[in-house]
Amino acid sequence: MITEEQRKARQARLGASDAPILLGLSPFSTILDLYESKVLGKYKPPTPQMIAGSFLERGILDWAESELGYGLDRSVCMEYKDDPLFIANLDGWNDEHKVVVECKLVSEYMSSHWKAGPPDYVIAQITQQYFVTEAKQAVCVACIIRNGSPSLKLWEVPYFGDLATKIKVLGRKFWDEHVVPQIPPSLLDPSVPEWSGARRSKSQSESHMLGPFPEEAGSQSAIPEEWRSQAETTDEQKHPLLSHAH
Repeated sequence: MITEEQRKARQARLGASDAPILLGLSPFSTILDLYESKVLGKYKPPTPQMIAGSFLERGILDWAESELGYGLDRSVCMEYKDDPLFIANLDGWNDEHKVVVECKLVSEYMSSHWKAGPPDYVIAQITQQYFVTEAKQAVCVACIIRNGSPSLKLWEVPYFGDLATKIKVLGRKFWDEHVVPQIPPSLLDPSVPEWSGARRSKSQSESHMLGPFPEEAGSQSAIPEEWRSQAETTDEQKHPLLSHAH
């Protein structure tokens, strides 16, 4: 779990986990939740899954190291050189190969969102990690619980240039128009796509104890196609071990 000092540092910046919220892709938080965390220091308490994930992360990253064939620095924080508002708290980082590794523990309830690989809210998070670190490659490694049994999976995630631009624009707009003047956004604020508010409203109207989370958050169509048009995966970004790690 993050320390109180780390929490305060995150409050003053936009971390990679904030990117899917800015884009309206998060199945867990709204743009208003993000505002309250930055301005009021108001955070949701950690769930049992989050607590478990923080303890199990070490083992998942150990497995990733064995698959990749090199070591990883753990719990690394970096700042975007072009705009220090944006930071990335990395689960794993290899400086020699310039590789970001994002680690996830996926519950039985959320496992359906991972059938085709990392869902869009995770891709958005990794996109910010890419541009903050200037990484050559990003990997998502997950322990997924299905039918009561865990399995370990590893995927290479390409860099989406248009999506990175969208994160930078929406992040700066959100900060300058809402956080700095302390003006709360609405769920249908123009700084986020209109469909995100509609999805969130639908999710809330149908909510029960466990959700449901919107299906769009885990679909490959949640991120508009034009944001995906700059999927930049060069030969240099590919790692031979990843070709069979799906």
